[in-house]
Amino acid sequence: MRCGSGHRRRMQMRTECLDCPSKTPATNTESRRWILLRLIKSRLCLSQLKNLQNAPKKTNVKTLLEGLKVGRVVEGCDRFGVNQSEFSIQQGCLMRGIRVYIPPKLRQRVLEELHTGHFGVSRMKSLARSYCWWETVDRDIEDLSRDCCECASVKKNPVSVAPHCWEQATEPFQRIHVDFAGPFLGMYFFVIVDAFSKWPEVKIIRDMTTDTTIDRLREYFVTYGVPSVIVSDRGVQFTSDQFREFVRRNNIMHKMGAPYHPATNGQAERFVQTFKEKLKALKCERKDVQFELYKILMAYRRTVHPVTGKSPSMLVYGRQMKSRLDLLVPVADLKVSSRGEEEPVRCFTVNERVAARDFLGASKWQFGTTG
Repeated sequence: MRCGSGHRRRMQMRTECLDCPSKTPATNTESRRWILLRLIKSRLCLSQLKNLQNAPKKTNVKTLLEGLKVGRVVEGCDRFGVNQSEFSIQQGCLMRGIRVYIPPKLRQRVLEELHTGHFGVSRMKSLARSYCWWETVDRDIEDLSRDCCECASVKKNPVSVAPHCWEQATEPFQRIHVDFAGPFLGMYFFVIVDAFSKWPEVKIIRDMTTDTTIDRLREYFVTYGVPSVIVSDRGVQFTSDQFREFVRRNNIMHKMGAPYHPATNGQAERFVQTFKEKLKALKCERKDVQFELYKILMAYRRTVHPVTGKSPSMLVYGRQMKSRLDLLVPVADLKVSSRGEEEPVRCFTVNERVAARDFLGASKWQFGTTG
């Protein structure tokens, strides 16, 4: 009885010592003992591991164990399609290299142990490769990490995919991007940007209804023509039946951006941002907004755009718009006729009959002779 009691005390001290996290095993043998004792700590005993490994399943682990004991090569389906030389038996447990094979009934416990601290997939797989193995361990770790509510609540945003680039427009006003801005000083703004030339158009509007939107687009079409494509967000103005009928009757393809993803309509969004910054920098009053808006549009249309390498006015009109800055450059005084050569002046002789236009009398022409 004393011997048995002393043996139990020694086993208890040994277990407590190895369970201490500060004494991490260094050798392969200690690593295997470490994982087994960690399993014991989670109420899993070595005898359970042996019995469950011997239990029948799709892959007959019992056949693999018997083959390893007698040195017989088993079928590929009974060794998970892995080279049999990678397997061994230590203390009655099936090992693959230095990793112990975990039966299906115990895998959830091991996964929970690997997920202690709620670390990510990479760290969990790194731990698993040092201690345990089964045929779907990597997939099970990924599923556990993905389905963990605690991890999902603190997870970072996924990596952004490359933004979709619009097809390059081939001519001015072929595709236009529209958006709203405001309220600013109690006013709203309807922004239209041409995709080819980056030509901006901003209209001050009283509201953002569908009727107002259609009226401003008609005004735009009268000046620049009907576009082939209109790109907008999913605002109620653009999803209404009235707007759908408007674009259908004008044979316009209407494309809308993804919900809560304004970058889809990037052409208009970028100019709206630029437009807001300039208005705020001007610090103008409400009565001066229209005048300041004209100056912003004039400067933007004359400035070289970094994407096209040309100014919007150059791409639309084929020339640079003239402004007060052009008055700084001296120009030659053109006295020559615009037709190239001066036409000869007609001469009359004395007593020659002529007709003169009368703008005051009742008769249109007055006739007489030269003196």
